Amino acid sequence: MIKKNFCHGYTLIELLVVISISALFFSLAIASYQSFNKNQALKNSSSEIKSVLRDVQNRAITGQKDRGACAEYADTKLLKEWQFEWTEDTRNYSILGICESVGLGGTFGGQTFTLPSTDNIKFTTGGLIAFKPLNQGIGLTFAPDPICIKGNAASSPYYKISVDSGGGINVEKVATCP
Repeated sequence: MIKKNFCHGYTLIELLVVISISALFFSLAIASYQSFNKNQALKNSSSEIKSVLRDVQNRAITGQKDRGACAEYADTKLLKEWQFEWTEDTRNYSILGICESVGLGGTFGGQTFTLPSTDNIKFTTGGLIAFKPLNQGIGLTFAPDPICIKGNAASSPYYKISVDSGGGINVEKVATCP
C-alpha cells in the first residue's frame, strides 16, 4: 500500500489573495478615517465660531465695555455695539466693541482669531455682524449674511453659521453656501 504525504497548509496563491484583500480593506479604512478627521475639524471650527458669536452677543447684551479704552470719558460713553467680522478666503476673524458719545467715538476689546490650519479651512464669504446692547433693543443692527466655511478638499461640505433676527445662532451642514 502506497502512503501519500499531504502537506496541510496554504498555497502561495491563497496567501496572495488574502494579503491583497486585507491591504484593500486597510487602505479603504485609512481613507475613510482621513475624511472623517477633515469633516470633524470643519465641524469643530463651526462650533468654535458659534461659541465666539455667542460670547460677542452676550458682551453686547450685558453692555460690557472696557473703561479705559473709550477715550478719557469712558464712563459717559455709551456702548454702541459689539462686532464680529470675518474676511473671505482667509482663516481670520475678529471681535471689536464700539463706544460712542456726542461727537466722540472709540473702539475697544479688539481680538483676532484664526481657524485651525487643519485641511486649510477658510471662510467662503466675508462680512460683519453687529450686536447692539440690551438697553438699545434686542437684536442686530442689521440683517447679516451667513458665515460660510469650507475645507480645501472638493468633497468637503460647507458649514453655514447664521444669526436670525431674534439673535438665535444656527449651524448647519449644507451642500452650497452663498
